[in-house]
Amino acid sequence: MWLLSYFASDGVPKTGLSPTLTVIKVDDDSIILNGVSMVEISNGFYKYNFTTYDPKEDYVMISDGGVALSNSDRYVTSSNNLSSDVNDLDRFNKSSMVITGTDLKAYDGDGTLQEWDLEDSSGDPSDIDIYHRIKK
Repeated sequence: MWLLSYFASDGVPKTGLSPTLTVIKVDDDSIILNGVSMVEISNGFYKYNFTTYDPKEDYVMISDGGVALSNSDRYVTSSNNLSSDVNDLDRFNKSSMVITGTDLKAYDGDGTLQEWDLEDSSGDPSDIDIYHRIKK
């Protein structure tokens, strides 16, 4: 799975960087990748081939564009496991989904229940400013 990051300086795509990437597995807080080098694609985009990716796991990542960028432009983060989300959405696309308070519940065609906690960008439970979901 390709992990991608985009860097800009004052809104202009930044090329010629040597960004590094750290990936952490959410369920046990283990560092899977620590400061590995990313490869430039073009127009401010950089990539890393995450060959040990497991679609059953949830990950968070932070890319560091380096000291050539201001602190506000230097770091790129992601807290969703996109591939897992796509698989879940595909499986539950024709299902019934219900949000109750800060919980999301979905039933697939076989009646299998999946549940997630909904949080805002600060990691606080939320039902209005939902930033991500955490599988229960």
